[in-house]
Amino acid sequence: VADVLAQHLSHYKKVHALTYQQQRVCQHIQDCRTVKLGAQQWQCDRCDHNKTVYCACRDRHCPQCQGHVSDQWSEQQSKDVINAPYFHLVFT
Repeated sequence: VADVLAQHLSHYKKVHALTYQQQRVCQHIQDCRTVKLGAQQWQCDRCDHNKTVYCACRDRHCPQCQGHVSDQWSEQQSKDVINAPYFHLVFT
């Protein structure tokens, strides 16, 4: 998604107006797990292997940050469903 935004967002913004929130989300997605948000250097105590881990934007709309959280939630909810017909009712 970040690559698509990087390629096409400037043209899209010439034709369409984005709200402040939409612009902010697009910027978060583009900056996610890049140098712009900073990085951490991880090193293994046993073999001295180094790995650079870039910080996440943690935006709820970002597929890199929140996509797996949504999948985990859905999977957990599906485990709780019993094998029987049921109805979901909401009282307000």
